[in-house]
Amino acid sequence: MSFRFVFAAALAAASAAPALAQPPRGHDPFAMLDADGDGRVTLAEVRQHAARMFAHVDTDGDGRASLADFEAAHRKMRAEHGMRGGHDGPPPPPGAGEHRGPPPGGHRGPPPPEALDADKDGVVTLAEFTAGIERHFASADSNGDGAVTRDEMAAAHGRDGPPR
Repeated sequence: MSFRFVFAAALAAASAAPALAQPPRGHDPFAMLDADGDGRVTLAEVRQHAARMFAHVDTDGDGRASLADFEAAHRKMRAEHGMRGGHDGPPPPPGAGEHRGPPPGGHRGPPPPEALDADKDGVVTLAEFTAGIERHFASADSNGDGAVTRDEMAAAHGRDGPPR
């Protein structure tokens, strides 16, 4: 099972929901990350959001999140948004196309939790989570100016246009 939808919320998190279902209507991962509303997501904004997201997943606060913790957070988030499991969630919003699931040509977007487990011990620490998010941010910051725009985020996640 893929948990990229959880990261989609964390990075754009989500932003790319090439994951299990379409995000809920009104879901704007870019706006979630752009805390000051200046149209640019900085690494500081991403780190801040990542820490909040990790705290949501690490419910016992021990600084470690198992893949089961990610799965539980994923289920909880889907339930809160009225989404069902698998690919049978609500229909995509108008203009979103019919594509569901991972994008053609392989994974693009935030890394799945299992890819963030650097030491392969079955848990993701806050440090591993943050390091993975920072690598993803760096790859999305195509012009190297220390910020990611909607267009850069869309390009990093393989979309045809900026997420709205």
